[in-house]
Amino acid sequence: MKKIILFLLVLHCAGVSYVSGNTFLPGDMQVVQPSDDIRIMFENEQYNEIINRFSGKPRTLSANELTYVAMSYFHIEDLENATIFAEMAKKKDSKHAPAYYVESMINSVIGDYSQALKNMQAAISLSPDEAGYRVAVGDIYYTQEKFDQALENYQNAVSMAVPAEKGYYMIGASYASMDKIKEALEAFYTAKSKIVKDKELYVTVLYNIGNLEYNDGNYSKAQDAYKELTEYFPDDYYSYEKLVQCSNALGDNANAKVYKERMYDAHSSGLLATTSLSDMFCIDNFMVGAKSVSAYERYEEPTGNPLVKNIFYVSDSAGNIESTVFLEYIPSDTDKAKGKYHTVVTKDSVRYSGGISADSYIGYEILKPYIIEIVKGDTRLTPID
Repeated sequence: MKKIILFLLVLHCAGVSYVSGNTFLPGDMQVVQPSDDIRIMFENEQYNEIINRFSGKPRTLSANELTYVAMSYFHIEDLENATIFAEMAKKKDSKHAPAYYVESMINSVIGDYSQALKNMQAAISLSPDEAGYRVAVGDIYYTQEKFDQALENYQNAVSMAVPAEKGYYMIGASYASMDKIKEALEAFYTAKSKIVKDKELYVTVLYNIGNLEYNDGNYSKAQDAYKELTEYFPDDYYSYEKLVQCSNALGDNANAKVYKERMYDAHSSGLLATTSLSDMFCIDNFMVGAKSVSAYERYEEPTGNPLVKNIFYVSDSAGNIESTVFLEYIPSDTDKAKGKYHTVVTKDSVRYSGGISADSYIGYEILKPYIIEIVKGDTRLTPID
């Protein structure tokens, strides 16, 4: 699970990230003055505007401008025209390293990794001080899951006079992909201290720190990372969800309630309608012996109809859900304004009474010990007809 989470985040910064804004704008393209207009347009992600304005007059363009057009085509996934303009840039100036860089990206996307490496090595030979090219070589290896070779190139990229910020992140990603979690965390903390310019990359580092620390049981450190994320993005409700989980794991019920209120407020404002948090959110994850329990809370409140308020998914050591515990609300037959909360267990398609009944909602700090008893088998379950 750890590896899957990290891989999803790494996709942003490895092979797929060839189309992520100006992360891959080489330094030797950023300093060419005659192309200032096209450079600014590219930084603003105006790819179609660049194509419309410049692609019709290639003979009048410099190698630098031709490369920007090639990169713009690349970003809109028109690899054929991207290749054409990269080739024109090379013909205009055979020593223009960024043109080889763009061709390498195209090669990598289509899976021609040997040619991708050849073109990137050509870019490095023409511009040996550009650390971003070393990162790009690492990405080619990373995409092929050759993590040792990827790591070596990322380390080279951060050891240069002007290091590439992304290299710091990808060192951590490489270690994580090799399941070297301790080294990955150390690398991510180093990346956190080194990344200054690329804020998008910085918050990606924070996400990885938060996830790894949480999965490793270091809930206070995970909490620190998620708090910082919400400072950058006050509407990052996935981080608020994780803060609820961290607080419950630490037994900090007061803070858990504060973060839950943020989730409820967002839900009532319609801010979660199109997200996976639209109906419920995870409030805790814990172990009971060899079994793992994931606890969820639904936003719905009693209005005279039956409802499920909390759900606990109980999984075996292989990750298969073997039972589910619900906290259900059942309104009174005689007075719909009143009702009771009951625990119900489902296992092998059979419903059982979980033995808990209360006139008012049971707070999580009280409910959790009862759930643990049910999962351990210490509670007598009665089949429900």
